[in-house]
Amino acid sequence: MNEPLVRAMMQLIGSEVFGTALDKSVPPLLTEDFLKQLFLLSKWHDLAHIVCAALEKNRLLPQCEVGNKFSKQMMMAVYRYQQLNYESERIFKTLEEAKIPYLPLKGTIIRRYYPEPWLRTSCDIDVLVHESDLVRSIELLVSTLSYEDKTLNYHDASLYTQTGFHLELHYSVQEDLKNADLLLADAWNYALPVSDGSYRYQFRDDFFLFYFFAHASKHFLSGGCGVRPLIDLYLLRQKMPYDAVALETLLKKGGIQQFANAMEKLGEVWFGQAEADKNIAAMGKFVLSGGVYGHFGNRISVGRAMKGSDFRYMLSRLWMPYRLLKIKYPVLKRHKWLFLAAQVWRLLTGLLSKRTKMEIRVINDREPMGKNEKGTSELLTVLGLKEDSAK
Repeated sequence: MNEPLVRAMMQLIGSEVFGTALDKSVPPLLTEDFLKQLFLLSKWHDLAHIVCAALEKNRLLPQCEVGNKFSKQMMMAVYRYQQLNYESERIFKTLEEAKIPYLPLKGTIIRRYYPEPWLRTSCDIDVLVHESDLVRSIELLVSTLSYEDKTLNYHDASLYTQTGFHLELHYSVQEDLKNADLLLADAWNYALPVSDGSYRYQFRDDFFLFYFFAHASKHFLSGGCGVRPLIDLYLLRQKMPYDAVALETLLKKGGIQQFANAMEKLGEVWFGQAEADKNIAAMGKFVLSGGVYGHFGNRISVGRAMKGSDFRYMLSRLWMPYRLLKIKYPVLKRHKWLFLAAQVWRLLTGLLSKRTKMEIRVINDREPMGKNEKGTSELLTVLGLKEDSAK
C-alpha cells in the first residue's frame, strides 16, 4: 500500500472529522495524479465525500476532472443522508404509532457524533425489534410504507422500497460469533427507552460499543471492515460518555477484547500520534485492502486460515450448519428431518450462483494453503479471532 497516499487520506479525514490541523507535508503531495489515486482509495472505502470536504475546507480542491469527481461524491453523500433521514423518520413513526418497541442501530446512532451527519454515510437503515414483533412489524411496514421483497437472514429481514431503499429489520444482533453471541442474545436487557412512554429504545453506551466491536469483528472475518469503523471508534471514544470498566467487562466475556484493543491502536496510528508495530501494520494493510464491504479474496484467506486446511474450508462452504440452514429454509424448524434434503437443494441451487462461481475462480487463482494464509492466520491469532467464529 502506498504509505504517503494512506497518510494523506487519514490526515484529510482527521482535519474534517476530528478538527486536527493538516500536516504541512500533505499539500505538496496533491498533484493531479496523486489526487486521482486518493479519489480511488477514498471511494473504495466510501470516504471520498469526507476527503472532498477536507480538501475544500483547506482550499486544496482543484478545478479539474478529479476535483469534480470528489465534489460529486460529496453531493451524493448529502443526498443519501437526506433520503436516509426521511425514510428513518417514516419507519420510526410507523413503529411508534403501532406501539412496537424498536431500537435504531449502527449509523443512526453514530452519525450524531460527527460534525455534520451527512459525513457518516450508510447504505441502509438498521432497526432492532423483538423477535415476537417481527412478523407484525413486517406486515405493518409492507402495508403502510409499501416495503417489499422480504428476505430472512441470520439476524434480520431485508425489506426494500420500490426505489430500492434498504431496511434491515433485525430480530437479533447476534453476529454468529460463539462467545460474543452469548451476550448479544440478551441485548434487550441492556436497552432503555429514550423517554417516558416512548417505544424507541437505545442501548447503554457500554453495550452499544460492545456491539460495535462485535459487528466490526464479524465484518473483519468476512474480508475486512473498512476504514469507516476506525473513524467511528476514534470519534466515539472522544465523545460518547461510556463506562470504560463496564465495556472492558463485556469485551472480556465476549472474547473480543484483543480485537477491540487492536482497533483502538490502529485508530491512534491513523488519526493520532501513535506508531504502528508489526501486528497493527498488518491489521491496517488487511483493512485497507478490503474496502468498505470486505474483499472476496480476503474472506477466502480468512476462511482457509480459520479452518486449517483447504479440505476443511471447502467442506465448511459446502455444508451449512442447521442453525443457519433453518433460517434459509424455515420449514426445518417444524420438520428437522428435511435437513439433508434442504442441504442438497441449497448445494444444487448455490452452484449456479454468481457468488459461488466467483469464489471458485478466486480459489483457483490463489496459491495452495500455506504461505498465503500463514500471515492471515498469525494476524487472526494476535487479534483473538482465530477461535471466535461460530461458522
